[in-house]
Amino acid sequence: MASHEAARRAVGAGYTNVEVMADGIKGWKRAGKEVTYPAGGSASD
Repeated sequence: MASHEAARRAVGAGYTNVEVMADGIKGWKRAGKEVTYPAGGSASD
């Protein structure tokens, strides 16, 4: 449910291109989607 709350907050902040990642980052990766990290960041799943 955290993704739903994050999406609600993003929309409330004015973002319009918002979607819930129901399967989380692991599902995103399984779907072959690109994952990028901020400078100095790393994967934490």
